[in-house]
Amino acid sequence: MVANVMLRAITLLALVVAACAPRAVSAPATWSLPPEHRMHELGDPVRVAKLEAGCDAKPVGSLEPARAAWCDVLRGTAPGTAVVGANSWVDAFGTKVEHAGMPAGYRVFEAGPPSIYRSVHFAHNGHWMVDVLSAGVPAERYVGGKPDPSEASDFGGALVRPDRTFSAASGRLVVEADASAGIEAYVDAWPEIVVTTAPAPAKVVDPRFTYGVFGGHPAVGCRFEKDRTPVCAAFGPDAALFDLAHDRTPGGTVAGGKPGPAWRMCGVETPDVQCRDRFRIELEPDRLALSVNGAPYMEHRLSAARLPSELFGSDVYVYFASWLYQPTPAVVRFHWGRLAVNP
Repeated sequence: MVANVMLRAITLLALVVAACAPRAVSAPATWSLPPEHRMHELGDPVRVAKLEAGCDAKPVGSLEPARAAWCDVLRGTAPGTAVVGANSWVDAFGTKVEHAGMPAGYRVFEAGPPSIYRSVHFAHNGHWMVDVLSAGVPAERYVGGKPDPSEASDFGGALVRPDRTFSAASGRLVVEADASAGIEAYVDAWPEIVVTTAPAPAKVVDPRFTYGVFGGHPAVGCRFEKDRTPVCAAFGPDAALFDLAHDRTPGGTVAGGKPGPAWRMCGVETPDVQCRDRFRIELEPDRLALSVNGAPYMEHRLSAARLPSELFGSDVYVYFASWLYQPTPAVVRFHWGRLAVNP
């Protein structure tokens, strides 16, 4: 009897001590990207940021006297202008704010080190932009003048998406974006549109492109490089499935995809407002169609393969990405405007 009473007393004392003891603080959660390609949501990936980094020259793809976005403090947050429907989103960013943070209603994913030093999304005078700074790549990372294929951190960028999901309507998803893709000053920099079931970047399958950083989830995306030759791709949870371009398809028919006049080319002194083209992607299980400024540009009708079925039977997220391969330090500016999903 005494032994039982003592045992209960000791147990009670242990519980009291445990309750009063300081609790361990969990480390902040991070996306499950490897260290060389880790993204951080709504935060500066550089613990001790150098505000002057990249401020000694105008960003690639901009005009004088532009400076990197982080060289001046953002002026609050841009007002929301999105027109939101039950399964649609249209945002023309029609405000006159200057150098302001992205409006509420978006989730922003800024890039992490080491090859991408920092990035900043910002709204300005009726559109929005993204500045991305490379940290450079050490010489030992190169073999025979080419990147070591075992290393992947030469690539990276930044992403933004509406803070909500969408679904296929009658088996079809439609995404539109105004972006400046044909800027002559871009060397290896391009905008991308990605549709996936992933709520955030995840395991890296292929870091060369945005649609390759959503491992564990299916994804379909298109990249728009300055040579006006679009390339789209379908990814399963663990690997790339197939590419879609004027010379690549898993079967079926292909129309267009080669450089055409609907997609403009812009000189280094051309204002970005004269270079933003409207890209429209239509996705169906057996079809991907791209139009530029209302003109049909590329269409794939698939017979030997299908786009991932999960994209048409589940809620999806739509990302607008500013991606690059940048082996030397430089700030690259991406120009975007109106965004729409199922307009």
